Amino acid sequence: MSFAGHVVDMINRVKYNESLKKGIRSKHSRVKEEYIKKISSDGYNSLKYKELTPEELRHLKSRIKAEIIIQNRNYIIKTTIILLFSLFLVISLGYYLFY
Repeated sequence: MSFAGHVVDMINRVKYNESLKKGIRSKHSRVKEEYIKKISSDGYNSLKYKELTPEELRHLKSRIKAEIIIQNRNYIIKTTIILLFSLFLVISLGYYLFY
């Protein structure tokens, strides 16, 4: 008979946890609505971007392409070094074990 008391206690805890979740959700939605209202009233919602001249745009694109080329080159060099070191390690380990 004592088992029923545990079940009732579990059911009550589940109901209480559900009520807590509903309260947190409603509080979160209220805070979100107030935040959006504050942003839109202050004018933060509209972003202003800097206009680039065609020359500045070409210079920016070329700089980004150069950085990407350098990053790719460094990646290839690092990968090659790691591969060669691993190959040397495997060969020397194989030589050590078989001779």
